[in-house]
Amino acid sequence: MTGYAEIYTIAERYFAPKREQLIELLRKRLTADFRETAKIRPLEIVDFGSGDGLLIRGIASRLPAPLRARLSLTCVEPEDSNFAALTATFNGAAGLLRAVTLFKGGMKEYLAQNKLPFDACLMTHMLYHIPLERWQDEIAAALARTSGHAYITLVEEDTDAYNLAKATMPPAAQGGQAIGGGYIFASDLDRVLSAFKNIDIAKYPNFGVFDIPKADQLQFIEAAEQCPQKLPGLPFVRFLSFILRKPETEIAANEKFIAALAAHLKEEGCMTSTDTVFRLTPRP
Repeated sequence: MTGYAEIYTIAERYFAPKREQLIELLRKRLTADFRETAKIRPLEIVDFGSGDGLLIRGIASRLPAPLRARLSLTCVEPEDSNFAALTATFNGAAGLLRAVTLFKGGMKEYLAQNKLPFDACLMTHMLYHIPLERWQDEIAAALARTSGHAYITLVEEDTDAYNLAKATMPPAAQGGQAIGGGYIFASDLDRVLSAFKNIDIAKYPNFGVFDIPKADQLQFIEAAEQCPQKLPGLPFVRFLSFILRKPETEIAANEKFIAALAAHLKEEGCMTSTDTVFRLTPRP
């Protein structure tokens, strides 16, 4: 496994189509949900787990100018390499929004140190980094400070990589999860949210694919068929390690999975990947 900033650099090509679609989906939702409020007063939005900041800056830069002029954004990110990339992303962003603040730390730390309410918060592919048993409490803490909406994005389990993994990898020792690593899906959030009684929930699917460069595919297929010991370290295997939460060596050693994935890429030339955006709205 590599540092997050490095893996994002490797995976950015793969994520590009999905990132663009997700940016557009969230832009539309924020515009529709807060256009009228922004006419009355300034808005405060907090992005938990901003990563390198490219996604949230992409969303912010495409909002209507009157909304941007009224919007203050706080980006919350705990990981060192990500925070450095986040800082670089927002360098020179003066005038993009009413204000931008970068907070080095996690969601729990931010909520403990900052007591003011906010209009909305985003958690885009960040709950994976919080143990599942803490989700209810931490989501509840964020919702308690949210006067508008919380937008949580998670991946769906029914996608190519996970289906191939489930079909070829043995169950994990803990919890019996077929792909191991305690990976989290949108269905896990459904179960957690069933305990919440005073929120409205809307769901917005983001259907997409990973755009895997042809050169990376051919490199992977050649190694899979001719020289499996060369698989660890390949860009595509590093990416698999990231999304499956397994070491590269463990992935490379699973002959059934590698063979199935090589055959899939030969036939399809891509991998599907679908996200769901949950919009949570606390009731008065």
